[in-house]
Amino acid sequence: MQAGVRMSEQQRLKIVHVINDLESGGAQRMLTKLVCNMDMCRFENVIVALRSGGVFGPVVRSAGVVVHSLNWISAGSTANVLVRLTRILRQERPNVIQTWLYHADLLGLLCGFASGHKTVAWNVRCSDMQLSRYSVGLRCILNGLAFLSSWPAAVLFNSEAGKQHHLRLGYRPRRSLVIPNGFDEVLFQRDPAARSSLRRELNLPEGTQLIGMIARYDPMKDHATFLAAAKLAARDASGPYFIMAGRGISWDNRDLVTQVKAMGVEDQVRLLGERPDVLKIMAALDLLALPSAFGEGFPNVIGEAMACGVPCVVSAVGDARLVVGDCGIVVPPGDAAALSGAWKEILSLDAAARISLGEAARLRIADRFSISKIVGQYASLYASLNASQQ
Repeated sequence: MQAGVRMSEQQRLKIVHVINDLESGGAQRMLTKLVCNMDMCRFENVIVALRSGGVFGPVVRSAGVVVHSLNWISAGSTANVLVRLTRILRQERPNVIQTWLYHADLLGLLCGFASGHKTVAWNVRCSDMQLSRYSVGLRCILNGLAFLSSWPAAVLFNSEAGKQHHLRLGYRPRRSLVIPNGFDEVLFQRDPAARSSLRRELNLPEGTQLIGMIARYDPMKDHATFLAAAKLAARDASGPYFIMAGRGISWDNRDLVTQVKAMGVEDQVRLLGERPDVLKIMAALDLLALPSAFGEGFPNVIGEAMACGVPCVVSAVGDARLVVGDCGIVVPPGDAAALSGAWKEILSLDAAARISLGEAARLRIADRFSISKIVGQYASLYASLNASQQ
């Protein structure tokens, strides 16, 4: 079916999305953006969260999306979750089952086939995970997914790096494609008022330079390298302050606080935790840093910051270099000196040059990764998968 042709209510394609949860992760954010921007005359979206509805549950429900939460809390409840998911799929009768993240890929595939719905598309959101840092169970699941990877109708990747890594792991999809993350350049914009507001909240002078890292506490994100770079940057008496936000980023996190104190930067660091106003925080920054050590595919936070006109300094993991292009700086992972040096290079630019760099970043996102273009790619995929089953 050609784009722009509207379908009647009875002809709408129903897409059931299966995801681990709807907490504040990159996959969850992209799923939320997708279902909130799809043409409701062409598609009906239903979400099954294996665990909880999380922070994005109310957002998607307000957009008219039905959300089922299965409250999967332990291995002992897996059988019950499988039965409930199979029952939901039989009741919903989807045209396409779209799964997000490894656990959902496995359970969604098995329950899809058990319910008689074999048009399943996996959605792989990471690249080279260092599995030794995670549970044995996750390694077993990944091995199982590689073995079963020819079963889904399609396997999506949000990065070229993720696709190539999983092919090396033994994935052999019948059909594979890369659909990157998309961003709403209307929602994410430069916001001088946010700059002033955050500095007032933190009792910092108006002209204080702020470097931010917005990421959950996870080995992948490498907060240790960020803090080591902060120590180097803080040697200058007029050095910047450092904003850290995300799930697990608080003074209650003993491991993180120990690292902050070990670097001697507790006076320059602000731990803001998981915030609902992350857009305001992002727009208030002078630059955003994401020093991830491994595993990233296409980090949402980079595209969001760039859409806000904020230059980024990122590590060369996943497709980060492709996203940033020449509108920021890419450094080797784990290199605190290179990270700190890149911060200094950007912050030493005069105000006009920084604004120009940020505007170039914003235009790059609008040109290559606008949410309308990305939603269109998903819509085309779902229509083609449904047509292939007719």
